[in-house]
Amino acid sequence: MDPNRAIFSYSDFHAFLRDYYNWKKKIQAHFSYALWAQMCGFSSGGFLHLVIDGKRDLSPNSASRIILSMKLRGKAATCFRSLVAYTQAKSLAEKQKYLHIIDRYRNVDAPRKLRNDEYQYLEKWHNPLIREMIALPGFEETAKWIRGASLFPLRRRDVERALHFLLASGFLFRDRNGRLIKLDKTLRAAADGNQEAMALAIRRYHIAMLQLAEKAVAMMPVEDRTVTDTTISLSKAGYESAVQRIRQMRSELLAIAVADTAAERVYQLNCVFFPLTKSLAQVKRKMKISDTSGEGH
Repeated sequence: MDPNRAIFSYSDFHAFLRDYYNWKKKIQAHFSYALWAQMCGFSSGGFLHLVIDGKRDLSPNSASRIILSMKLRGKAATCFRSLVAYTQAKSLAEKQKYLHIIDRYRNVDAPRKLRNDEYQYLEKWHNPLIREMIALPGFEETAKWIRGASLFPLRRRDVERALHFLLASGFLFRDRNGRLIKLDKTLRAAADGNQEAMALAIRRYHIAMLQLAEKAVAMMPVEDRTVTDTTISLSKAGYESAVQRIRQMRSELLAIAVADTAAERVYQLNCVFFPLTKSLAQVKRKMKISDTSGEGH
């Protein structure tokens, strides 16, 4: 593992630090969290362990110390700082900002194996849109028609590049009459060494779709879109059961789409199921820390 090259393949700095530690441990048996902390100037190896487990955030100063300990240089150091900022960002706007920085370095320095069809397909939110558009009545293979049919702005060159990519990568093909046909190609989101790169592409795609959903709620009439939500309390087992039902619902919707031969519009479903509270273990840990810090006052 060369940290100065490997960093460009990661979407989460926790995973990068974990892999770096395991790599160092393999080549240097005496390497430990305590030794690493000493190299960084931290008082305890426990802090690094908590950071890697996602239980502590990294300040800019702490990130700089870790960068020096790993001897990250130039673009690799900037990419690491951006990964930290992206992972710890509290808003979609912040995450998008740092994703753009990460992408800029990834596109230049990432190994070529990351530039696979699945990764590129998700890099642009309009790729799936244009792929689905070809089934619409009256579809015309022109940037003018595609841009006119989209509810969200598209640039001519982006449409032209998307059509070229979708054909070249096999997401679309032509029948004997030259008409575009959609190929049902399954994405391998966790394939071999591209798992981290795919994770980043998927996160970016989800963020882009959530931003479009926000615009849809604001600008579209109620009869053209459906938004519903509910707040519930569940156990871990209950959560897993709910996730299974969501996946089942998605499969059923895909079956409906396959059977529907009279499509009129392209729709996007964003099903977001996320916690509003910390886990009980996190709450207990925080209360314990709070009680300990309050002693003697």
